[in-house]
Amino acid sequence: MINVIIISVCQSLIKCTETTVIYSFHFIGFYRGHEVKKLHLSVDRWMGAELSVGDEYALFVEVKKVDRNCLIGKIKKIKHLNSATW
Repeated sequence: MINVIIISVCQSLIKCTETTVIYSFHFIGFYRGHEVKKLHLSVDRWMGAELSVGDEYALFVEVKKVDRNCLIGKIKKIKHLNSATW
């Protein structure tokens, strides 16, 4: 599997199970020649990551596939980015 670093804004929670949570993230761009318009990323609950909709994150992601302009992957590491004040 390929690992990538992505900076993105969490848009919504898609699905929540006992072991995994899947979030939708904003993204517009390309990955290996495929146009990508959104990200669906899962995170294991044991990581203790509680993401907030509208907040920005730096994500270390293992890419699973791209399906219909949606990159699907698993979050390996996550860092909440505090809003910068100028």
